Amino acid sequence: MPMNIALIGMSGAGKSHVGERLARTLGFAFVDVDKRLEAKHDEPLQAILDRLGDEAFLEAEEAEVLALAGADRTVIAPGGSIIYSRSAMDLLKRIAKVVYLRVPIETIEARIDVPTRGIVGLGGKTFRELYVQREAFYAAAADLTFDAEGLSETSIISALA
Repeated sequence: MPMNIALIGMSGAGKSHVGERLARTLGFAFVDVDKRLEAKHDEPLQAILDRLGDEAFLEAEEAEVLALAGADRTVIAPGGSIIYSRSAMDLLKRIAKVVYLRVPIETIEARIDVPTRGIVGLGGKTFRELYVQREAFYAAAADLTFDAEGLSETSIISALA
C-alpha cells in the first residue's frame, strides 16, 4: 500500500509550507497542486479561476489530484477546494493519510489577500461563510486534525507513527 500524506485545509492554512518541510524531513516527494495548475496554465491561480470559472477550475484541480493515483512516499498539498471533489477525496483517502490543518479564520485573513488568492466559491459567499462550510467538510474527511498555528512537521510525524 502506498504511503502518502495529503494536507487539506483552507487557502492560507500552511499546506505548502508545512508540506515542503514535512516532505524534506521524511525524504518524500512534495506535490503542490496549485503550483502544478499554475505551471500547466502558465498564469496565477486567480487568473485561472477568473478565466475558467468555479466549475471548470474544480475539474482541472480534480484532474491534477487524480493524476497522482500512483504516488508513493509523497506529501500532497491540494488546493482548499479539493474538498468539493468526491472522486479526488476518495483517491486521497485510499492512497494517503489525510491531515486537516485547521487554522483560525483571523490568522488566514492576516496571511492572505482573499480577493487575489484564487479561492473557489466566493461568488455567492463571504470568505467567512466559505470557511464555516468547508471546515465541516475538512473535519469529516480527515484522518487526523491539527491546529496548525505553530505546527511543526515533527508533531505530524509523531501522530502518524
